[in-house]
Amino acid sequence: MHTTILIITNVQNDDAFNRMSNCFGNILKTVNQYAPHSYEVMFVDNNSNDKFKGWLKWIQGCFASTKVIYNNEDLKFCKAANQGFTQAINFSDYVIILDSNTLPKDGWLFPMVQIAESDPKIAIVGAKIIKPGTNEVIGSGCLLKNGELIDPYLNDDKFNIPRKLTEERLIVDTCMLFKSSILKEFGLIKDDESKEDYMIRLRKAGYKVVYTPTTEIEYFGEREIGNISEKYDLNIEMPKVAVIMPAYNSSQFIGKSIDSILAQSYRNFKLFIMDDYSTDNTKDVLKKYKEKDVRLFLILLDSNGGTPKARNAGINTILWEGNLEGFKYIFFLDSDDLWNKNYLEKMVIQLESENDVGMMYSLNDKKFEDGSVAVPYGFPDNVTIFDKDLMIKQNYISPSFVGVTVETIKKIGKFCEDLSGIEDWDLWSRIVMLELVIKKNLTC
Repeated sequence: MHTTILIITNVQNDDAFNRMSNCFGNILKTVNQYAPHSYEVMFVDNNSNDKFKGWLKWIQGCFASTKVIYNNEDLKFCKAANQGFTQAINFSDYVIILDSNTLPKDGWLFPMVQIAESDPKIAIVGAKIIKPGTNEVIGSGCLLKNGELIDPYLNDDKFNIPRKLTEERLIVDTCMLFKSSILKEFGLIKDDESKEDYMIRLRKAGYKVVYTPTTEIEYFGEREIGNISEKYDLNIEMPKVAVIMPAYNSSQFIGKSIDSILAQSYRNFKLFIMDDYSTDNTKDVLKKYKEKDVRLFLILLDSNGGTPKARNAGINTILWEGNLEGFKYIFFLDSDDLWNKNYLEKMVIQLESENDVGMMYSLNDKKFEDGSVAVPYGFPDNVTIFDKDLMIKQNYISPSFVGVTVETIKKIGKFCEDLSGIEDWDLWSRIVMLELVIKKNLTC
């Protein structure tokens, strides 16, 4: 798959020059994260100043994957975009229009291509546009409500999770992926139509325009994104998640582990902590946390039975009388491990998009208390997808970074309490043997 990253420029001052050079440098650093990509960067320059034109000639000499189209006037967005499209669709599978006032975040390209590949009817994929240095959404695309364009996630840094991995809408032009085959078949943007009108025409023709939050783009520009007239609550039904944490004499670290769960951007979860008959003050720490947050459920075991037994006690509680609380996914976290703030959000989004996946796991690092890397840990460098044969030989999947569906647990059973130390490997192996799909999440 080959992708052209199309950037339309009209740089007239040093501030715009600096933003554009930062954007280009960040593309080079992030474009191949999580999966290798064949790509090029194409500039359509709408008569920028001489300093910027000189910079464009310089990077053309330094980077063979860079092309430039020079205009003697400002052709505006649609005409300039069509110039780039006309050239790129002949040799690229995808064309991404990226605003020059942006910084793409880690691994931004892979999810967009992955989603576009998932459905032949997807014509355009948009990204989550966020305020620099924050998780605050400043653009995710618009829905039409009562004749007005509404962005349901504007100014939201918590509940920006669609029902599925993608949601159909009119997405913002800060970062837009176009499928070249559909551009050839359907045609380019008309000179006298808005981008929104073009997307509406696509949708009326049976194509899809979708938003995905797994690609995050920081926007540094000054214009308002989305032309939002009011805040709109979608009342999205987010799948309910159960988080299981076994604990034994964990008072030194467990507070940080709990904090990393309570700080998750994904909020529809309940945390089950099983104290495995601790002899230190772990129970006191847990009781204080329970008073602070109603989503924490504490189970005090009457004897020390080991980690697999403690995890099973949590599973038994979740599945009590047939899963009355309606949990869809179960995640595990040990009491000395931490999650990144968006971990659950990204994992749930990916699980929701893959109906045949019974289990998903993610990258992780092993570190000292000061944050330095202890030893190389986690995945072999060359494993970009789940490797069944490798997992049978070597358990490289950490239980603290795994999510499974409740239906999977019902099918395969719980952890084997006689296999303490390798009980997680045993469970993953049983999932494989029943041919339930395991997938590696490349966005976490």
